[in-house]
Parts: sequence; C-alpha cells; structure tokens
Amino acid sequence: MNHDFDKSLMITMQLEGKDTLNLNPKDPGNWTGGKCGKGILKGTKFGIAASSHPHLDIKNLQLDYVKEIYKREYWDAAKCFNYAWPLCAAVFDFSVQSGPRLALKFLNQNPEYESFLNARDNFLKKWSKSHPGNRGVEMRVARLKKLINSY
Repeated sequence: MNHDFDKSLMITMQLEGKDTLNLNPKDPGNWTGGKCGKGILKGTKFGIAASSHPHLDIKNLQLDYVKEIYKREYWDAAKCFNYAWPLCAAVFDFSVQSGPRLALKFLNQNPEYESFLNARDNFLKKWSKSHPGNRGVEMRVARLKKLINSY
C-alpha cells in the first residue's frame, strides 16, 4: 500500500500547489489563527497550511519533511491504507483539504468511490459560495478525478 500513498501524494501535491508558497491573505488557511487577519500570515506550501501548522516555518519547508507530515497526519489518520485504489487517493485528498475527521465522516456516509466524490463535490461547491476568496475550490473533485484516471 506504500505505492498507493506515493501515487496519492503525487496527485494531491499537484492540486495543492507543489512547492509554491501561497500568501493569499484572503485564504484563512494561510493565517496561523485560522481566520483571515488572525495571527501571522505564514502561507501554505506543499499544501501544508499555517492554520494547521502554526509552529512551522512554512516558507522553508522541505519535501522530505512534508512527506512525513502527509503520511502521519492525513494518510494514517484517515486510515487510507485500508482502502483500495482509487478510493484511498480520494479519501487522502479530502483529508488533506478538510481534515481526516471530515473525510472519514463523508466516507462512512458514502463508502463507494463515486458516491464519496459526489458528496465531496457538493460539499465543496456549497463551501466555496460562502468563501469567495477561495475561487477554484469547486473544481477540486473534477481535477482530482482527472489526475486519478491518469494513473
């Protein structure tokens, strides 16, 4: 299953912006306080957000350390190793974007790959309407499916 983690990580990293530092002040994830204007604007890099990791030096994160974070905090926490491909990749990506607890909640309600993606897609479309500074979130599932299908 480590192979599935590696593939899932490559996909999610493409969606999260790779090694580009995102300092968008309208993105609450970029702030150490988890809300726009609250705390310090440290940003997001490799998908690791200041709101979830306020103690880290986001700007200087290295890929090897980021992989450890993804494995421990998202892959293992959401028990992605228990699911077959491509469901494991979909659960992992949701875990990274919205947290393992929410990903598992959606998985429990939608245990099949397509129903899981559809539920997540609906959730993100509703969420993006109330967070206008985060344009493009509503396309996350479509982009994820396209990347998964390329593997």
